[in-house]
Amino acid sequence: MRSIIMLVSVLIFGGPTVPARAETFGPFTAEVIRVLDGDTLEMRLYIAEGLMATDIFRLDGVDTPEMHDPLPCVRAKAVAARNFVAAWTAARGLRVETLGRDKYGRQLARVTRGLESLTDTLIDEGHARAYSGGKRLPWAC
Repeated sequence: MRSIIMLVSVLIFGGPTVPARAETFGPFTAEVIRVLDGDTLEMRLYIAEGLMATDIFRLDGVDTPEMHDPLPCVRAKAVAARNFVAAWTAARGLRVETLGRDKYGRQLARVTRGLESLTDTLIDEGHARAYSGGKRLPWAC
């Protein structure tokens, strides 16, 4: 119960910034409200009976092209990544583990469907590359 209360307070009130691997909560059943880009989603987590939390989550361990990139070809890749994530997350059975906040204060999450990881699938399908929090490399055409 303590973990649920801590998770809700972090999701609702922002909580302290913690290293990504500090504490994992979940997995929780989840539904996607909207896909902002290939690695950022607004989701509703079903924490316990009658208890839900909605937040914007950044996928842990992955980087996708940015929607606002100055290069049209990179923006096209960003749209493809966002559309892929929207299709992948449209299926039922999503599970989310929250992983604290990244260095920018964004809530990190690991999203799975059955035994499939969204992060791994994005990388395998060529829509993303692995990212561990360091300096991001620019995307090229």
